[in-house]
Amino acid sequence: MGVLVFTDRHVRLIASIVLLLTLGKTVFNYHYFHVVDAEVSGTDRAASFFGTVYAVTNLTSAVLQFLVTTWVLRRLGARAGLTFLPTVLFAAIAALLLSPPLLLAAALNVAQQSVSYSINQSSKELLYTPCAEAIKYRAKAVIDMFVFRLGDALAALLLLLLHTFLGLPTWTSLVAGCLCMVFWLVMVLRADDPTAE
Repeated sequence: MGVLVFTDRHVRLIASIVLLLTLGKTVFNYHYFHVVDAEVSGTDRAASFFGTVYAVTNLTSAVLQFLVTTWVLRRLGARAGLTFLPTVLFAAIAALLLSPPLLLAAALNVAQQSVSYSINQSSKELLYTPCAEAIKYRAKAVIDMFVFRLGDALAALLLLLLHTFLGLPTWTSLVAGCLCMVFWLVMVLRADDPTAE
């Protein structure tokens, strides 16, 4: 079933975008949690910190969804909507190269998660509209389950290879994450915009 789905060029493009999204987010999260672990000690403080960050993320996502997403999709289109997250993630991953303080790292996490849950999610779903009905639902199922998890697995393997087996410094996986975001932007710019008139 998966092979049949990926015979469609547009579906392959969506799968590539999702794969790169997962790779970039996993690399960011790996380094972000290291920053938090180094700065926040104790179970109670960690629970309070993460609770606050998730609350701010959810609130920011809701504001973006109600006030920004519709405007972006109507005025700029889905393709433009898909450029927000790789741009924000690129900036967030690059900022981690500078060993930011905890508050800035948390703000970067809120920014990338909020854009992911709002503008990016809505834009990605619109990419399925030009797909033929025969493959649309199969493609979505394969991409949302298999490709998403494949991205997580590949990111884990990349981190293991660079840091555990090769013993390379932290910046190497951060640079790899930035490259994933550049490739993502290239993929998005190659995509047809289903919302274009």
